[in-house]
Amino acid sequence: MVVSALLLAVVLAVASVQVVALVFDLGWLSGGASNRKAMRYDADGHVVIVTHEERPLGSVWFAGSGPVGSPLVTQMVANEPGASSLRVADEPRPRAMRAPLDGAEHRVSSLRIGWPFESAYGIRSGSSAVTGVRVVGLAAPTVFGRTWFVPHLPIWPGLLANVLFYAALALAPMALLRWRRTRRRRARGLCEACGSELGKGVGVCPECGLAKR
Repeated sequence: MVVSALLLAVVLAVASVQVVALVFDLGWLSGGASNRKAMRYDADGHVVIVTHEERPLGSVWFAGSGPVGSPLVTQMVANEPGASSLRVADEPRPRAMRAPLDGAEHRVSSLRIGWPFESAYGIRSGSSAVTGVRVVGLAAPTVFGRTWFVPHLPIWPGLLANVLFYAALALAPMALLRWRRTRRRRARGLCEACGSELGKGVGVCPECGLAKR
C-alpha cells in the first residue's frame, strides 16, 4: 500500500506541474501580481534591474542588464522608478539565472512553479550580442491555439516535498478503506487478509495462512 501510494505520488507530482503551469499562465494574463519586488544595483558601469513576482503557484524572476544609458536599461529604469538600490554583493537573483556583465544588453527570466511547493523551473535568456533566445528547461506546448510555458528542470527539495505531500493524500483513503474492510471481515468471521470463510474453531486461514486474532 505504501509503495503504491509513493508511485502514485510521483506521477501526481510530475503531472501537476503541467496543470499548475496552465493555471499560472491564466493568472498571469489576468494581472495582479502579489509581493512584487524590484531591485537595482550598479556594477562597473552597468545597471542591473531585477524584478521578482511571487504568486500562490510559483514565482517569476526577470533581470535586465546593460551599460548605463543603453535602451534596455533606460526602459527598465523608467518602468521601475522605485526600485530599491542594492550593493553588488547583495546579488538577489538565483545563481542559475545571473546574466554576465559583458558589455551587452542582456535579458534573463526564470519561471519557478509547483504546488504546494515550487518543484520545477525553466530559464529564458537573450542578448543583443547573440542571435535568438536561449531556453533551458522550459517547454512551450500549444493546446487549442494557446501557448504556455512549462518548466521541467527539477527543484529537488520542492519536488521531494510534493511527492511526500501527494503520498500522504493518497495513503489516507487507502488506509481508511483497508481499515473498514478489515473491520467488516472480522465482524462476519472471515479471514481479515483474503476474506475466506473460517468457520467455528478455525484459528488459521486455510487459504492464506493468517492466524485469526
